[in-house]
Amino acid sequence: VKMIPKSLVIFGVLLGIASAEIYSSCGPNNTIVINEFQLNNCTESPCTIVRGTNLTFSINATVLRNLTKVQVRVKLTTATWPFPLYQTSGNLCNSIPCPIAAGTAITSSTTTLIPTNTLQGTYTLIIEYVDEWGRVIFCIKIIFTVV
Repeated sequence: VKMIPKSLVIFGVLLGIASAEIYSSCGPNNTIVINEFQLNNCTESPCTIVRGTNLTFSINATVLRNLTKVQVRVKLTTATWPFPLYQTSGNLCNSIPCPIAAGTAITSSTTTLIPTNTLQGTYTLIIEYVDEWGRVIFCIKIIFTVV
């Protein structure tokens, strides 16, 4: 069964940030400042995403301290299944140039199609950034519903 498209999860891996209206903090977020985020013009959580339509993210954020190595951990879950539907980790520096200097702005936008055969339900995406010393420096939780 096809679940949420990989491009949705990959975008989260690359950026790991979202709007204050549609995410909650799940740990220390003292390294990245969220300047602006749009998710299909959603203004509250959970954001409703319709199968068979495009999902568009745009983001602007600022890194507050120098980062030399950043590991990203992503987990996608749903309330109806006790195990993660998707779990991955990777090196952020494989996607953007590192080291990342304090004050660097991160700006990106992506659009992905949510396939019509995506299972309906509420999903939770948890994204963590871990620094070179193994400390979680950023963590967010995004809840969205696929209809």
